[in-house]
Amino acid sequence: MVAEILNVTEKAVFDNAIINADKHTHQPYANSTFKNNDTIRIPIENEDVYTLPCGSFLYIEGRLLKKDGTVPTNTTFINNGILYLFDEIRYELGGKVIDRVRNPGMTTTMKGYASYNENESKRLINSGWLPPALGAVKGVALHTRNLIDTNGYFNVCIPLRMILGFGEDFRKIILNIRQELVLVRSSTDNNALFCSATPAEEVDVHLDQICWKIPHVSVADAERLKLLRYVDRNLNMELSFRSWELHEYPLLNQSYSHNWAVKTTSQLEKPRFIIFGFQTDKDLLFCTKCMLIFNNRIMVM
Repeated sequence: MVAEILNVTEKAVFDNAIINADKHTHQPYANSTFKNNDTIRIPIENEDVYTLPCGSFLYIEGRLLKKDGTVPTNTTFINNGILYLFDEIRYELGGKVIDRVRNPGMTTTMKGYASYNENESKRLINSGWLPPALGAVKGVALHTRNLIDTNGYFNVCIPLRMILGFGEDFRKIILNIRQELVLVRSSTDNNALFCSATPAEEVDVHLDQICWKIPHVSVADAERLKLLRYVDRNLNMELSFRSWELHEYPLLNQSYSHNWAVKTTSQLEKPRFIIFGFQTDKDLLFCTKCMLIFNNRIMVM
């Protein structure tokens, strides 16, 4: 410490390794449709760019309309409802699946309640995430209504780190390989919506645009030479991250205790922690709100 203070001849060090990092928009294939059960593929064809997946996000816009073409007045999205519009989201490199999440709405909701603090929850409002502090009955209706304007339109930006463990944990660039983000639409949108009126309004979710915005990183010449040498050596890149896996037990027995065997592995992908919760109602029920109940009175053997 003393030597550092007295070293008056030391020159300042400037880090110019990264020149620029700007977000580029990548669209699905031209013939893609966004209806129920459709598979939407968003590729990054150019392998010469350096991309940063952890800083990317999904941009989704659409509209809520009743069967007769009018705007619904009593229907809103539930908390994190946009992700309930999909059955699966996965990230692929070179045609191989790197990470996937099944039932992303339920998976990210459980993970979010366990890990987001108040500031993170507020920052994710534009992703369709309702902060727990606003979870009162009136707060749910008023807050989710902010996602939808008076004409039924909505748009959200969902960070990839909110959807996949790869996006949250792997914070390095990807280079010299084809990337693809795959989204599988759910068979029904009832799990994403809540109607406060009886009888329920018949509402359709029309998705008009889905795109993937990802940072393209421009590096200095010295760093580019290092990366090119790395590519020429044809070395393997280690991708270390935590993946989120959802296991559902559809029907509980009417008893005080129950054993549930979940298949895991003790080698490459060993479970690090478990989030356990109960859900009441909601599955495919349009006029009920999804309620998750968490309990720590569980024994893991």
